[in-house]
Amino acid sequence: MRKKRTIITLIINALKEKYPNGSGFPVYPIEKEHQLLAQIQKKNLEEAEELLAELISVIIFCNQENFTHIQQRSIDLVELASDKINSCGEQINNNCYIKLIQEAKTVGELITILQIIVECIFNAREKKLKKAVTFIKENLTRKISLREVAKIAGIPEPYFNIIFKEVMGENLSKYIDRQRVEKASEMLLETDISLSEISKACCFKDQSWFTKIFKDFTGINPGEYRRQGKCNALLSNHRENMGP
Repeated sequence: MRKKRTIITLIINALKEKYPNGSGFPVYPIEKEHQLLAQIQKKNLEEAEELLAELISVIIFCNQENFTHIQQRSIDLVELASDKINSCGEQINNNCYIKLIQEAKTVGELITILQIIVECIFNAREKKLKKAVTFIKENLTRKISLREVAKIAGIPEPYFNIIFKEVMGENLSKYIDRQRVEKASEMLLETDISLSEISKACCFKDQSWFTKIFKDFTGINPGEYRRQGKCNALLSNHRENMGP
C-alpha cells in the first residue's frame, strides 16, 4: 500500500523509470491544475492531494538542474491550492509553508518539506497535531521532548515547531507549559496537596520555576491563586445558604 507521506518520492521514481538516463521529460500536465481546483471545490481532498503531489513531482523531475525554479513553481502550486481551499471556507495560512520552501537547501530537503506540506494543506495537519496534543495531555507528569512529540505526530522534527505554532498559535514549549499550569490550577483548587508536590506532579523542574511559569500565565503566584479560589468558593456557598 502506498504511503501518502512518500507519494512525491514514489512518483519521481516512477518518472525516472519511464524516462531513464535523461531520455526525455514529460509535458507538464497543465490540465491537472484545473482538476486540482475542481477536486478541492468538490471537497475530494484525497484526490486533490494526489494531484498536487503529481504536479510537484513533475516539476522536480523536469527541473533538477534549476533548484530556484523548482522552489518558485512549488510555491505557486502551494498558493494555488491553499487559496482555493480558503475560498471554499477553510482557513489556511500558507506563510509558514512558503518560508520552509524558500529555506530549503537541496532537492532532497525540499522533497521532504513538500511531502509534509501536501499532507498538511489537506487537513492532515490537524489530525497529526491532535495526536501530539493528546500525547502531551496524557504525559504532563514527565518530561516531554520535541523529538518524541514530532514522532507521535509523524512530522519530521526540524519542521514540527513551525507547523505546530502556525496551527496552535504558540510554540511547543509554551503550549506544554500552559497545559502544566492548567493541570496545576485544578490541583490547587481541588486538593490540599502542597505547592512543592504539585510542582513535582506537573513536572516543573523546581518550585521556584513552577511559581514563575504559573505567574507568567495567570498573573498571580500559586499560593495566592489557591487562596483566592477558596475565598470565592466560601462566598459562593454563603450566598447559596442565604437564599434569595
